[in-house]
Amino acid sequence: MTDTPPAPQAPPPAIADQLAEAQSALRARDVELAVYKTAGNTGADAAALLDSRSFMARVDGLDPAAESYATDLATLITEAGADPRFTAPAVPAAPAQSGPDVTGTAEPAKRPDQMSVDELREARTARRKL
Repeated sequence: MTDTPPAPQAPPPAIADQLAEAQSALRARDVELAVYKTAGNTGADAAALLDSRSFMARVDGLDPAAESYATDLATLITEAGADPRFTAPAVPAAPAQSGPDVTGTAEPAKRPDQMSVDELREARTARRKL
C-alpha cells in the first residue's frame, strides 16, 4: 500500500480570474517602476514614455524574467529619448543672488571673556572712533 498525495485541483474560476488580475497589476507596477528608475538616468521623461501607447507596446514585448530585461528596457528608453516628445524638461537653474549677503559676518564676534587684553583695547579704540 503506497500513500500518494491527492492530485491538486484547479482553483475555482473566480479565484483564477482574481489571481490573473493581480498578477497583471503587479507586472504593470513593476514595469512602471523600472521605467521611472531607468528614465531618470537617461534624461527621458518617464511620464511621457508611460503615456505613449507605442512605447508601452514595445515594453510589453520584453520578458521581465529575462536576465537582459534591465538592459533591454534601458535601450528602448534611450531610443525613445531621441524623440523630443520624450525628453525630460530641463531643470531651471537657481536664480542668482539678488541682494546683499545677510547671513552674517564670516567670523562671529568674540565675547569679552574670550578676548585678550590687547584685543579688548583694540575693540574699545574702534568703538571710540565711531
